[in-house]
Amino acid sequence: MTNQEKNRADVLLSLSKVGWDNFERRRAHQWKFNIGIWTAIAAFAGIVLTKGNTHLPTNCALAHVCGVFWIAIVGTHTYWLFSLMIRDRLDKSIAIFYENLLKEMLKVEYSSDIDNLKDRVKRTDYWSPLASTIFTGILTLAAILAVFV
Repeated sequence: MTNQEKNRADVLLSLSKVGWDNFERRRAHQWKFNIGIWTAIAAFAGIVLTKGNTHLPTNCALAHVCGVFWIAIVGTHTYWLFSLMIRDRLDKSIAIFYENLLKEMLKVEYSSDIDNLKDRVKRTDYWSPLASTIFTGILTLAAILAVFV
């Protein structure tokens, strides 16, 4: 391998690493935010259930306010999660693009097992934000129902 090829390989590897680093940095914060919002929602439900809701009127207007609250929390969290998912996919695509260029330059090929595994992983991209959104929705609904108990 010539010096020029080695330098090009180093650059491709560095560019790929930038994509993976961005992906990992974002993922490191995503779960912390999810835990934080879930803790806040659960704390609200716990406070309402332990202190009682005698100071809250139980009427149709309150139900509408709670419905708007549920839509706002779940909608905002869903929007945030899916925008993160798009950024994650972009960073992974950038990293994989440069990895593929490096792979072509070095004339290296993955085994078919790795290619099959990569295809399976692509199909699960939506599960994490979807599961988080569903959990947020259920937890928020439980917190709202606590108001009416």
